Amino acid sequence: MIIPVVSLRLGIEPFARAAEIFFPWFLFLFLFLVLFILPKAEITNIQPVLEASPKDLVKGVLWFISITYLTAPALLMFFPLCINDTSTFRRGFMLSNLIGGFMLVLIIMLSILVLNPKITVLYNYPSFILGRQINIGDFFQRMEAVVAIIWFLTIFVKLTMYCFSAITGLAQLLKLRSYRSIIVPTSVLIATGALIVYPNNAYMQKWDTDTWIPYSLLLGILYPLLLYVIGSIRKKQGRTKI
Repeated sequence: MIIPVVSLRLGIEPFARAAEIFFPWFLFLFLFLVLFILPKAEITNIQPVLEASPKDLVKGVLWFISITYLTAPALLMFFPLCINDTSTFRRGFMLSNLIGGFMLVLIIMLSILVLNPKITVLYNYPSFILGRQINIGDFFQRMEAVVAIIWFLTIFVKLTMYCFSAITGLAQLLKLRSYRSIIVPTSVLIATGALIVYPNNAYMQKWDTDTWIPYSLLLGILYPLLLYVIGSIRKKQGRTKI
């Protein structure tokens, strides 16, 4: 949490520039992982296709959507505070979500094609195991560091953006002039909350199984939809008064 706190204290513009610097390195390492692990893929590992029951299939789709897209509304906090060209933001917001979803599908597919489904489900982080499968001329082997660097870069960006959304939202709720005064105490609460929600792997799996999907549906669909309806009603009432 120290790094996101420093980033938020410096401001959103230095953070955005840092993300621009990190992005080419992330893209290079991601392509490196995909290209050198692709020869180990075996198409038989995904057969038979659609073997799962409709219930399991729907559950899998909900899992994917909850992780990939239902957390995206938090990033809308950047819309009124940091964006001047709204048309560019909307296009970038949609395009980045589609590209992120495609990358996640690609990693899931590679995990299944390379490791096979039975091994993939045994690991919490199968992408890390993919790094171990890289073997270039029997010289460059066990490239887990590639996956670790990708994690460090992406977690920094994602965590900072979520912290910014939470802190600015709290500042608006409390009607503070600036969000900077609550960066440190809110970050302490976030770190403490993470330890409470995920005290160990067993509890993490229980939370993900029983709580995560309805929680993400609430914050990712119902709550934004409620805000949209309320905003539309207020806007309509304002026009009626005029």
